[in-house]
Amino acid sequence: MIIFDFNKTLYNPISKELFEGVKEILNLLKSDFILILISMNKEMRDKLAKNLIGEFFNEMVFTKEKTILNYESILKKYNIKNSDCTIIGDCLSDEILIGKQLFCKTIHINPNKCKTFADFSIPHIKEIKTFINHQI
Repeated sequence: MIIFDFNKTLYNPISKELFEGVKEILNLLKSDFILILISMNKEMRDKLAKNLIGEFFNEMVFTKEKTILNYESILKKYNIKNSDCTIIGDCLSDEILIGKQLFCKTIHINPNKCKTFADFSIPHIKEIKTFINHQI
């Protein structure tokens, strides 16, 4: 299972479009993994995400606040061991911290190359291709 964040991970809120290569990457992953999106539901983000990339995801969860319970319930629903889940996001204090607390693998989208405690750090989502057959 791979759980993605949306804003600043798959979607660029400044340019108001998906980051380069997002659909290609999701298309590659969807045949081998359960793909879940968990995102804050701000500014009609649910409709935007569903329209842009909904076809690639098994489930999309939009919430007022990301909590460990959001992630735990997804893991339980799909009967996935925490160690078999990778969480990908840009925010250390949300998705990466939760992933570490749950003992999931974590990949930090880190364009500024700041200090991170994630298992892996990549500058851009298109770099996820290097993990597809190796670490995920």
